[in-house]
Order: sequence, then C-alpha cells, then structure tokens
Amino acid sequence: MGKWTIGVAGLLALGAAAFFAGFQWHAVLRAPYEAPLDPLADAPPRDAAALAANTPGTDALDINGAMSPEQLERLTALGYLSAYVEAADEHGITVYDPDRAYGALNLYTSGHAPEAYLMDMGGAVLHTWRYAFEDLWPGPRPDGNIADFWRRAYVFENGDVIAIFETLGIFKVDKDSNLLWENRNRAHHDLFVHADGRIFTLTQRLVTFDWFKSGRPVFDDFITILSPDGAEVQRVSILECLHNSPYAPLLQSPYKGGEVLHTNALKYLDGSLEATSPIFKRGNFLVSIRELGIVAVVDLDKRSIVWALSGQWFRQHDPTLLDNGNILLFDNLGNAGMSKVLEIDPFTQDLVWAYGQAEDEALNSPVCGNVARLPNGNTLINEACQGRAFEVTPENEIVWEFRSPHRLTNRNHRFGKKRLQATLLDITRLPKTFSPKWLEP
Repeated sequence: MGKWTIGVAGLLALGAAAFFAGFQWHAVLRAPYEAPLDPLADAPPRDAAALAANTPGTDALDINGAMSPEQLERLTALGYLSAYVEAADEHGITVYDPDRAYGALNLYTSGHAPEAYLMDMGGAVLHTWRYAFEDLWPGPRPDGNIADFWRRAYVFENGDVIAIFETLGIFKVDKDSNLLWENRNRAHHDLFVHADGRIFTLTQRLVTFDWFKSGRPVFDDFITILSPDGAEVQRVSILECLHNSPYAPLLQSPYKGGEVLHTNALKYLDGSLEATSPIFKRGNFLVSIRELGIVAVVDLDKRSIVWALSGQWFRQHDPTLLDNGNILLFDNLGNAGMSKVLEIDPFTQDLVWAYGQAEDEALNSPVCGNVARLPNGNTLINEACQGRAFEVTPENEIVWEFRSPHRLTNRNHRFGKKRLQATLLDITRLPKTFSPKWLEP
C-alpha cells in the first residue's frame, strides 16, 4: 500500500464559531492545533490572477474585470489526480462474509477512465457506462488530467446515469451510454436527484464581491438546481449564504488564493429529523466546506448558513446526517496526518463511533474518500487514494473488501514509470430494491 510522507505545518488558529441548534447557541471551540501539511502542497496555488497570468495560452487576468470562459476552464481543470500511490499486487474482492455484509450492487467510478461500473458483491462487473470528455465537449482539452475520469455518478432504475467531469460539467447518458443531455456548468464533487426529477449539484464560478477581500476575484461554489433535462433553474451562492449568516466571521480566515471554500459534499435533508431541530428542516442541505474546515447546513429559502461545526477533523469529505441524528464523515488528514471515519453527535459534539484510530485500522486517503451507513448498521468506507473500499460492522470488523483492479502507468511525472493505483473516486452501495431488469438476457 502506498504511503504519504506528511510533515507538520505551523500553528493553525481557526478561532471560534457559533453553533446554533433550535433555540440554543452552542460554542464551537476551534482550538489551535498542529495541522499536517497538504500532501499536494507542491502543486501550483489556485490563485486566480496568478494562474491566469502563468497558464500557457491564457491572457493575463484583469482582477477588476471578468474572466473569460476559456480562462476559467483552464483554471478549474486543476484538481484531483487519476492516481496518487504505487499499486499493490492484490486486487478484487479480498474479504466477503455474505451473512454479515449488506448484499447489494455497487456503483463506482475510477481515476483510470471516463467510466462508471455496476459491480456485484463478488466483484463481477455487470455493466459499464463510458463517455469521453472529447466526445462530450469537442475542442481544446482542458489542462491537467481531470478530464480523464468521472468524479461521481448516479444511476437510475432504468439504467440512465448522471455523471460529473470535475469542475467542468454534468451530463446524462442512457444504459447504452448514449448521450441524453449535457450542461458545461462547471459542476463538481456531488449531486442529488430529487423525487420530482430535479437535480441538485455543486458548481463553481469566478466572482467578485465588494464586501469580500476588497473585490478580488475568487472561486465561489453554488448549489445549482437543474431541471430533469439538465437546464439550470436556480443557483445559490454558498459564499453569500455564509456572508448572510452568524458564521460570516469564518470568512476572515487567511486567504491563500482564488479558492476560498472548496465545497465537496451536498446532502439533501428530508425533514425526518426536523423535530430534533429546525436546522434539519426538509429542503435544507448539509455541505462540507474543506478550506474552512466546516460542516454546515444551508437554508436555500433564507439563503443563509443556519448551522456550522468544525474542530474535530481536517480536510474532511462526505458528511451525512444519519437517522439517529448524528453526523458521519470521512476525515482525510485529522488523524496525525492519516485518515479516519467519525460519527459525531452534532449537539454535544461527542464522538459516538470511529474507524481508523486503532493501530490495525490504518486509513490513508489525503484527498477524496466517502463513507455511508448501510441499512444493516454496517458502514461502507472508501479509502479513495488507496483504491480500496470496505464494509465494517459496528464493532469495526471488516466483512467485505474491494481492492480496485484499475492501474495506471507513467501518467504523472512525479511517479516516473511506476505502476500506480487508480483513485477509487466514489463508490455507492445501491438499495436492495435496485432491480435492473435491463441487465437480464
């Protein structure tokens, strides 16, 4: 298994944030602590003006003006890599206890190709969808290898799939990979399909606000609503939601460049826990804002952040509100430079459950990663950089493990000619009710 060498950056003083739940204020202390270095710290900074001035074929950016679509495309194509670590020999299903695992189909995307796979619990690939970036949007290819893969995918009962090319756009294909629609709206990270057919996703744009950083251009994230056929219906700025909230002081954190938020998760709240607190009302969204280190709830009606929590993780991904009212998330670098999975009571901030803290539970995914609580009480964990997904019981015993077979060679100059493990970008355990009749001969 590949390993990171992660140093220690200086003191990270993040101050304090108010914690609002129902009619109560809860203090959230974000005490100073030693923060591990970002393992991609040697990558170019995402400063809008600097990147535009130094990207070949891109005109220098007038910071008082607007960025062209071509400039923005080049800048937002700097993101996750197809691979991060050297590949191990082992691959496929290495553990499977059918009596204790939640047996259902799996949908996953990988860094080696613009594809999604439907896989059974034994590792057999039942179906593959594929659509290349060049076929979807002909013309000059964005810089970097971010267009080599689908970041996330969602499958419908009839075999249609919606997928994202990270920070480039979103599209839909049918079961035979025929294009149904596309929207080059710079979608990224996550999507949710509502029962009424609307699609919610995260998008990104370069913006300026007089009230923020003296009007300097910054990348803002938006919760964007699309119609069932992919047309934009509404777009809500997360930066403005933060500005319009009691948590606006979080925006005073040190400014490193164009990317202020890096929102990496979007989870719809169905209202089932609204009796616990009005922050969980139907239609609100739970989001993860990596650069500020917070998990937050966005009220689209109020266009405001109505709750936020931080302090127990670093560079987190994929928070989910569980049926018991707790929050489950993947903590990428908050475990002395390693990763862990946390279940936390959002009101008391007590740690309810964890995986990765014991010596024999090492997790190492500095970027990406996702986690889900399954209907049988087990937890599905994606150690993305290692190309490994596994299911654990509440007692932390592994009852299913998948090691991705996908490999890359010499795709990144930092690794020379080594055989690399393709990043397991996303994996979803589908409901048992998912019954793809179209697969039957």
